[in-house]
Amino acid sequence: MEAYLSELLAALATQRPAEIAAGNIDKQHFPWMHSVQAYVGKLDAIGIACSESFIDQIIENYIRRDLLFLCLALSSGPLFSDDDIACAARENVAQPNTLYLGSHDFYQLMAPALLARAGTALSLFGNSPLNIEDPLIRNLTTMAYKKGLQYLAGGEMLEVDRENSGSWRSRLDAVLVSGEAIYAAIDQFEDFMKVRPAGVVNGKHGQYRLVTGAIKLALQAGYSCQYVKVIFKDGRYHIRTQALSGSTVETICSQYVAEIERDMDSYPVGWEGILRLTPVASAHSL
Repeated sequence: MEAYLSELLAALATQRPAEIAAGNIDKQHFPWMHSVQAYVGKLDAIGIACSESFIDQIIENYIRRDLLFLCLALSSGPLFSDDDIACAARENVAQPNTLYLGSHDFYQLMAPALLARAGTALSLFGNSPLNIEDPLIRNLTTMAYKKGLQYLAGGEMLEVDRENSGSWRSRLDAVLVSGEAIYAAIDQFEDFMKVRPAGVVNGKHGQYRLVTGAIKLALQAGYSCQYVKVIFKDGRYHIRTQALSGSTVETICSQYVAEIERDMDSYPVGWEGILRLTPVASAHSL
């Protein structure tokens, strides 16, 4: 891991993440092959064949994800410039009284930064570093959160701690009252993260376990919901948003899953959350 991180840091010393050719990073020390293999297994289970070029794209997405993370944690340079952003992405900026429902795609770090770039405050949920066992990753995450605040136009980092749910919930209530935009990746990784409860939604590719509490609280506060997705393509970050209509958690979640699957079908190498997809039909519902 240390050799891999050192190589990424050497590249970041002279270039922004979007400028670095991931193919030039020596994959000999790449630490996530087990995740890549599991990713390929999930794609195979839902009938998407993986060529060698597909696998290379998945590996490059992991490398670019790590470049962004390290840039936030350790680099004094900018995360992105106007040249790094696709023209269409510049039109997608945060709106007040809106909950942006993201996912654990490889560029989830970019979604709130891009949405808030027009100067509209946006708060987001994040796993508290206190929940991270590895001391290196815990320290890097702490530094990444601190620097990441400068990209939120005054918004907050709502760090969800399994031992101290009261503090972030009170801050969330204050954000909801203010009407500030909020970002939440709801294809949860851990039970304690973000806002409970969790629900299960069935899509055409399988079963999606989502964190539905954020949606419930936002709807009660009169918020609208939008799906948001970021990919890196042709040397630029692209962001797509889609309004999710309805007044119930169930309708919002069903539309969210439909958008996840739409993006998965068009860009199957772009959703790290597929590692949590259960590609089996289930009778469970929200």
